[in-house]
Amino acid sequence: MNRFGQRRLWKLGGFTFCTMLEDSMADSYAPIATLNGSSAAEVGLTAETLVKGIDQTAKEVYDRILNFNGRLVRQDAHRFACYAAADGANSAASLTTSRLVVDFDRIAYHTP
Repeated sequence: MNRFGQRRLWKLGGFTFCTMLEDSMADSYAPIATLNGSSAAEVGLTAETLVKGIDQTAKEVYDRILNFNGRLVRQDAHRFACYAAADGANSAASLTTSRLVVDFDRIAYHTP
């Protein structure tokens, strides 16, 4: 809990594109670029809204990857796109300036 009584880690669920991230844990105080560097918790977003944002960002990354090289294995491109969005702080997603999803089920992530 922070000084305002809010939990820092949120359990995420309800993914439609990045189902391998179901039940992952996100840092609700990671600064998000589209929120002008504010965090989800600071602006009052919910975990559900954060999940939709991760899914949307991952889908955009996935589409860019396939447009760049359509010969890639789609499952690998999908997995990378979800990783990039979950990580947030990489050039593929540019969603955050620090790691967004801090824990996830590694076995589920690599299961087809």
